[in-house]
Order: sequence, then C-alpha cells, then structure tokens
Amino acid sequence: MLVDEAKYIAGKRTSDGSALGDQPFTWIGLVDASEAELEKYQRRFHLNNLAIEDAASDEQRTKLDIYPEHLYLVLKTIALRSIRADLENHP
Repeated sequence: MLVDEAKYIAGKRTSDGSALGDQPFTWIGLVDASEAELEKYQRRFHLNNLAIEDAASDEQRTKLDIYPEHLYLVLKTIALRSIRADLENHP
C-alpha cells in the first residue's frame, strides 16, 4: 500500500518538478505492497530487479543499496503513539 509519494528539489518537498539545475528526488513510501504495486513502481521508475525482490521480502533488514539508476532504502518505522501510551500507562 502506498503511504506517501513526494518529490523533493534541493531538499524541499515540492509539487513542481521543473526547477532548473536541480535534480528532483522522488520518495515512495510503501507498506505491505502487493506484487502488482511493486511491478507498477518498477516500470514507472525503472527499478532494479534485485530492489523489487528485496521489497517483496518480509525479512529485509534496514539497509541502503546504491544502484546506478536509483537508491533503495529499507527503514523500520516506530509507532510513537503506542510507545507513549505504554509508558504513560506503566505503573
């Protein structure tokens, strides 16, 4: 499932990808992506087959892979709200 997609230019989130001289950076955040979703993004962004294989794995550890055409970053998120609730309710 797509969580977020954003384009950044010079480190700032933007809806305009036409800035001269700056390379846009596109962030795609996926959670539990289906095979069809992964194939769609692979075609759209010309992603390496190994990156797609890693994205389909539930066992992937945090890492950064650098491909000639793109970067592939795996992150684990923390649900701060549930942690705070646990701490607040702890005797």
